[in-house]
Amino acid sequence: MPTTMLDAPHATPTWLSVPQVADYLEIDKATAYRLVKSPGFPQTKIGRLTKIREDLFLRWVERAWQGEG
Repeated sequence: MPTTMLDAPHATPTWLSVPQVADYLEIDKATAYRLVKSPGFPQTKIGRLTKIREDLFLRWVERAWQGEG
């Protein structure tokens, strides 16, 4: 069974919350909220709610770690 969107590109997208992004990156929530507002970060606003597609977030992390982000 796939564990991420990258394992199953035709599956329904998995959405992350800002606190989940903070946990993944091991940063505090306030830093994660600032990061999500930065240019180029793959976030979607649904009303007041901010959500991040897991597949786009993981690609963003890879690019950032490779010095491209």
